[in-house]
Amino acid sequence: MIHRLPSYHIFGKRTLAKRFTILIAEINIARTRNDADAIHDMRVATRRFHAAALIFSDCLPTASLRKCERQVRKLRKSVGTVRDCDVQRQFVERLLNRSLPRRYRSGLERLALRLKQKRERQTSEIEIAINNFEKHGIVGVMQHTLSAPLPRRRLPLTLRQRAAREIVVHLSSVLVFEQYTHQPSAVVQLHQMRIAAKRLRYVMEIFNPVYSGKLKPFINTVRSIQDSLGNMHDCVVWLQTIPGFLEKERRRTEKFFGETAAFARIEKGILYLADIARREEMRHYRKFTRIWKQTERNQTWKTLTDFITTSR
Repeated sequence: MIHRLPSYHIFGKRTLAKRFTILIAEINIARTRNDADAIHDMRVATRRFHAAALIFSDCLPTASLRKCERQVRKLRKSVGTVRDCDVQRQFVERLLNRSLPRRYRSGLERLALRLKQKRERQTSEIEIAINNFEKHGIVGVMQHTLSAPLPRRRLPLTLRQRAAREIVVHLSSVLVFEQYTHQPSAVVQLHQMRIAAKRLRYVMEIFNPVYSGKLKPFINTVRSIQDSLGNMHDCVVWLQTIPGFLEKERRRTEKFFGETAAFARIEKGILYLADIARREEMRHYRKFTRIWKQTERNQTWKTLTDFITTSR
């Protein structure tokens, strides 16, 4: 049995409504729980709503969607800083749960303490962003907007044609960075590639129902690429932030004790973490290159492009 696809505007409006409903649910969960998983889920919900808003911006009145997006962006920023801190805390906690030589524990425990203190300071920022979201009446604005009549006009492209165009554009944004896949030192470009891959995944997830779920294998491949590059980037961030952390702790130690002899115990643990981060960075990079080579052997991107451009 052939199921007729909805119009582009109907599909877009349904998608925005679904993403917004999920976002509100995740906001409520994060407000009551505020743990690492709740913060992560809320961050993902803001990103997915943003991805849908970019694609279907012509399905809702511009002013209403812009007002909503402005407040969602503030939510995304507030949970983003907390999520980054949670990722670092989890990294340190995993190391502390190992059977470590005693000489490394003091530094890692000090780092865990500083990250805990940082997390506590950041928590209030999420509460402020949620309160502002509610104060601006975004839920009411979106409910009214989503219930408004759809625009009555013919579109030059069908839903699948629009879907194919969005996927091709986002895939091209990933492939721009293909030249850097064999350059582990190109950390900036590989990070940008990860962001492009994340956006491609979100777009394919949005349009997967349009292709009866057949984009799932491609989505899984892109997710693997994104995860490997993301884990690699987390290690790069560690290596970039450790020198500053060491300097701060050295100054704190000198101010408290009047000298820096006690700092040596802290430094050993932090330098141990830096060594682990370097090794983990290369491990995740090698995993990424294995996945990428597999896409080249399988001609994954050509297969994806052929599938979405020939499907009717």
